[in-house]
Amino acid sequence: MRQAIILFLLLLSLSMLSACSNEAAIADPPTFSGNRLSTTDFATAKALFESNCQSCHVNAPVGPAFKSHLPAFTKVANGQTYLINALLFGVEGPITANGQDFNSVMASRANDFSDSEVALLLNYGLTGLDNSALLPDDFKLITSEDVAKERQTSKTKSDVFALRNALELP
Repeated sequence: MRQAIILFLLLLSLSMLSACSNEAAIADPPTFSGNRLSTTDFATAKALFESNCQSCHVNAPVGPAFKSHLPAFTKVANGQTYLINALLFGVEGPITANGQDFNSVMASRANDFSDSEVALLLNYGLTGLDNSALLPDDFKLITSEDVAKERQTSKTKSDVFALRNALELP
């Protein structure tokens, strides 16, 4: 009987440690390899994207424009900064992406994701979704430090919309 209790406690402890390590894996800073996410980070980012972003940015009417338009932000000054701000603070106003007009609201997600998760999500959007071939040769991944810097600012959805309008998108 005593051995059964010890075995039970050991299994319970191992299960708790396993749960803790899974939570920490998402919060750790992304591992960057050159200008692409590591296999592990790509899988984590994909899961985050599919459970939080896909319904609007792939399946909804915005999807096709989002998928092929996102790399354009890597080709202009402040484009990646805009992407960070759009995810953190939201954006509202009429935009055109790949010839399609949209006038909707993206909610602020600053309270939903850590700096590392924001970097993972944005990098997944940029390097995944069949976008990788559209990136410039000098493309650099967004880092959690980039996100932390922007998180320190305070912007409204209208401020972020103004940032977007100031970009010289192709």
